[in-house]
Amino acid sequence: KVIVVTSSTSGEGKSNVAANLAVALGQCDKKVLLIDGDLRRGTQHNIWEVDNNSGLSDILEHSLEWQDSVRRVMPNLDLITSGTFSSNPVSLLNSSFLKACLISISSRYDSVIIDSPPIVGLADSHILGKLADGLLFVARPGVSNYSSVLSATELLSNSDLNVLGVIANGVDFDKEPHGYEAYVPDKKYLELAK
Repeated sequence: KVIVVTSSTSGEGKSNVAANLAVALGQCDKKVLLIDGDLRRGTQHNIWEVDNNSGLSDILEHSLEWQDSVRRVMPNLDLITSGTFSSNPVSLLNSSFLKACLISISSRYDSVIIDSPPIVGLADSHILGKLADGLLFVARPGVSNYSSVLSATELLSNSDLNVLGVIANGVDFDKEPHGYEAYVPDKKYLELAK
């Protein structure tokens, strides 16, 4: 029900993946809340072209009720942006108040998608992952490198987080040696898959 989306480094498209996952669930008649859990460099407000004057950081600093920060961005899909800048995001995310908020939120939504910072070098995604039912890991060929993915894999395998899977984002099938053409010789199908 509560899914955290993360990556090993920035620039892998995890925020777009989180937004698209939320849209897809909303289109399947699920009531979805997308939360920008990146209190350092939140981007969901840019994706949805809304202001970021209030959001998760303001909720966690007790200056706003979570219900008052929810914005309807499309049918079945609500958004809580990251909010105003916080000087100590780890202490805000590591509070028991966030856990209580997520319990309240998840009772009112079918799915909650949390866009989080990269997992390597920051505690944020690990903290959010412990509060979630599962974590999706985004990797983008050409952006993530072997060492960053290896570091993320070690962090995830040594944690008690429930990793739901890996999403390969931005894969160019024409550059992949084992694309669909190895399995499906029909060019019309390949054109539709792109």
